[in-house]
Amino acid sequence: MTVQDSRSQAQNRKLARERLLDAMEDRQRAMRRAQIAAREKERRRRSPRPSALKRKILESKRRRGDLKKRRAKIGYEL
Repeated sequence: MTVQDSRSQAQNRKLARERLLDAMEDRQRAMRRAQIAAREKERRRRSPRPSALKRKILESKRRRGDLKKRRAKIGYEL
């Protein structure tokens, strides 16, 4: 990024100050968004899962386990 946009030193300094201010504001906004995201993530993490969802998850795990058991090799005894 060049700071020399015009032939006037005063104009270039003004533009540089504006760019610096914009960069600082962008940084502050990003930090604020990160803080809000972290707070929301913690809030979601602390809230327990609804019991219906818990049952649904466990049932799908049970089905998946049964499917894997059925895939097991059959032992042949001769």
